[in-house]
Amino acid sequence: MVGVLSACAVAGALELGKWAHAYVEKHRMDGRLSVRTALIDMYSKCGYIDRALEVFESTPVRNLVLWTSMINGLAINGSGNKAVEFFDRMVNDDDIKPDAIVLISVLSACSHGGLIDEGRRLFDELKSRYNLIPRMEHYGCMVDLLGRAGRLDEALELIRRVPSEPSVILWRTLLGACRAHRNVQIGELAMKEIQRREPRHHGDHVLLSNIYASVGRWEDVAYVRRAMKRMGVSKEPGCSIIEVDGQIYSFVVEDATHRHSEEVRAALERMTRRLREAGHVPDTREVVARVEGGEEEREEKLVHHSEKVAVAFGLIRTVPGTTLRVVKNLRVCVDCHAAMKLISEIYGREIVLRDRNRFHHFKSGSCSCDDYW
Repeated sequence: MVGVLSACAVAGALELGKWAHAYVEKHRMDGRLSVRTALIDMYSKCGYIDRALEVFESTPVRNLVLWTSMINGLAINGSGNKAVEFFDRMVNDDDIKPDAIVLISVLSACSHGGLIDEGRRLFDELKSRYNLIPRMEHYGCMVDLLGRAGRLDEALELIRRVPSEPSVILWRTLLGACRAHRNVQIGELAMKEIQRREPRHHGDHVLLSNIYASVGRWEDVAYVRRAMKRMGVSKEPGCSIIEVDGQIYSFVVEDATHRHSEEVRAALERMTRRLREAGHVPDTREVVARVEGGEEEREEKLVHHSEKVAVAFGLIRTVPGTTLRVVKNLRVCVDCHAAMKLISEIYGREIVLRDRNRFHHFKSGSCSCDDYW
């Protein structure tokens, strides 16, 4: 059953996860810490953080693994302050000594929540209070924290202070921050360091081309794309899944072969029309494919992003008011994030979108991340 719950967590299959929870309760397996930890992980990764908290609070005796699962769940759902609060509860109330793993989770929570002071305190306490040697993952969390806050120079300086050879992950994290803040100079420096280590990773080239696209340097975008083609490097296609009536449906960007393609195409057109009527202006800064096609073609690319397709399908296959839960393999783009906020308002739906990095809970025109992600 732990395996079943873990599978539900990966797929974001909440309804099946709820059935599994009822099953373990019926057969009196829910008293085991391994099962309760899996339940917390499943509910957290399905975006149902309130239910995860209920399972946690109803557990009479908690170990480090259970605490870590709960803190990580709060982190990925954007509850940074609560994650730090739970970490302090674990240390002070339950007198549990943290390990390197739980500190990665709480530092990640600080990163997603922009909690710079808290993050620095915890990073300093790694050695001073807990006698732990910072791992590369801890440095990665701090680089992410500083990068998201726009403190790119500080993030670069921290990488240069890493005692051993900085891993490619640190440079990749910095490159991602440069994309968010449109910093070409540091982005190119980070890319140079990445190329020395992993020259064929597709995501890095895409990030660099996105940085160039965001500042209108289309010749550089085309150059990066040509280089990718020469090296045989291709961009991972966007794929989103949605659970409807206990069944998982998968949508890949611009897939015309899907068995529901005609139904979805019509729904997507209606949804796009309502978005435009409500004032949505497509943000094409991150669209870099076929730049020679002009603005109209870039806007058309955005319409068919997989998360939009999944949501359009969910709107026509569920009754009004039903929460839509979507899982995507890539990071949500700026335009889709803005569109999801508006869709939640237009249709009166809550949309829970899990991308590669975290959860976004869209409701009444706003997102739980407060546009900080």
